Amino acid sequence: MTISVTLSELERVTRAHFVAADLPGAVLHVVTSDGPLLTVEHGELSVRTPVMLGSTSKSMTAALLLQHVDEGLLRLDDPATRYLTEADLPEDITLSDLACHVSGLRTDATPGRLTRRREQSFSYANQNYNLLGQVLSTASGVPFGRLLSARILEPLGMRHSGSAPEVIGTRGRTNVFGKNCPAMRADFSPESWIQGPSGGVVASSEDAGRFLSMILSGGTFCGRQILSQCAIDTMLNSGVTVRRSPAVSDAFGDSGLYGFGWVKKDIAGHAVYTHSGKVPQSSSVFGLVPDLGIAFVLVANLGDFLVRTPLLEDLGGDIIRVLLNLPIKELPAKQKARIRQNILNLAYAAFLTVGVFGWHSRTRPRRVEGSLLYHAILPTALMLGIRRASGTPWPWLFRFAPDAIGVLTVGCLSMLTSGLVRMATAKRKHGPTSIA
Repeated sequence: MTISVTLSELERVTRAHFVAADLPGAVLHVVTSDGPLLTVEHGELSVRTPVMLGSTSKSMTAALLLQHVDEGLLRLDDPATRYLTEADLPEDITLSDLACHVSGLRTDATPGRLTRRREQSFSYANQNYNLLGQVLSTASGVPFGRLLSARILEPLGMRHSGSAPEVIGTRGRTNVFGKNCPAMRADFSPESWIQGPSGGVVASSEDAGRFLSMILSGGTFCGRQILSQCAIDTMLNSGVTVRRSPAVSDAFGDSGLYGFGWVKKDIAGHAVYTHSGKVPQSSSVFGLVPDLGIAFVLVANLGDFLVRTPLLEDLGGDIIRVLLNLPIKELPAKQKARIRQNILNLAYAAFLTVGVFGWHSRTRPRRVEGSLLYHAILPTALMLGIRRASGTPWPWLFRFAPDAIGVLTVGCLSMLTSGLVRMATAKRKHGPTSIA
């Protein structure tokens, strides 16, 4: 397959996915070590529009860390507590552990709540990279945003880029029952679950492409050495093997090597590196295929955790298939996002219907066991279970999926409240009795 045919197919597949995902704005930007190769723009976004990248920011934080290692300012086996003297971390946790998410911090750990797992195994957590940002600031004496700009963004000519909280990019949209609504303002301060180092880097697709071109060229850009070849090798090939984890799950399975802001997988004999990013206002996907000397950036100005962001990630998988000359199962139907959203809306309606059963004598449970299950155990388990399973703090759950969490909250409150009302009514009529 010649490169012209590949690019033509890439554009065809990309436009079909953009339409099927019903995205307000999106961009695919494909690059080589020499610069741009293909750009596909859709809707409100252009290749120069700055958007918040989400967790693809971690690759830039890792690059900044490895740059400091190149210069002898830090060592990957340095204990994190050497620079974070106030942090509640075991003394054997290293900077490499933070970069590879094996510090033991839980996914929902925050600056004010460094919750840890029982074992020091892989657990994808934003706080690992937030702490790396603090280490870099402490070691350099420069705030993370300024340091990133001076060391990475400016040398690469990334003029439409920066880091939260100083720069937040285009406001973007979020999904509410299938409607594109302005995203709620989020906190990206040093006390937040998501900060610049973990997910708050802002860049245009063109700028992010410059970063990927630098990686493809072995750490150089326009004749300037940004990272050593050793640093590039560490970034792409050092890490921990992860099996059956959502953190590395994509169209090619749920296992891979995670290290320094990249997920590595062997696909058809090629080493392929990807990472996705999600924040309430936007979504992104980075991809690298060094064997072919090609990388790509995907961005959309929409944060839709349940419907359209997964479709953008599906496109990332199809781009890799095209690049590797692998067959694509089928292009998505034009109404795919709307069909999924309609199914989700029906599920919301069904849950709200169940939530009002307790208010009516004909539908509410009559036995004590059924009443306890419906009015107390089920709503409590749902609220706590969703929170724990998602690994996301409550304020961010509402920002990521305001419709789903709103429906869940209303339905569960209805179950709980109807039970309390039944208890109060029963006491007034009969004295202290059961609510059966």
